[in-house]
Amino acid sequence: MPDKNKIKGRAVEKGYSLGSLANGIGISYKSLHNKLSGKTEFTGAEIASLISLLGIKAEEIYSYFFAKSVDKTETNTISRVSS
Repeated sequence: MPDKNKIKGRAVEKGYSLGSLANGIGISYKSLHNKLSGKTEFTGAEIASLISLLGIKAEEIYSYFFAKSVDKTETNTISRVSS
């Protein structure tokens, strides 16, 4: 699942709104929202476009698009099980 916070943060750093970012990779705002939320997946071409637009370095790609994120619910569950 993509790390939506990292992608959104990088977009802001580079001066993109989510709408202009979606435009830049050739999809609608709704499609970008669904992909960032994990409802649908990015295509290889869309990932390549995002990497280019956002200036993501090769060593950062995995952390933006493929690393499993741990949400607060999972963290709370792990804490309760560990206690």
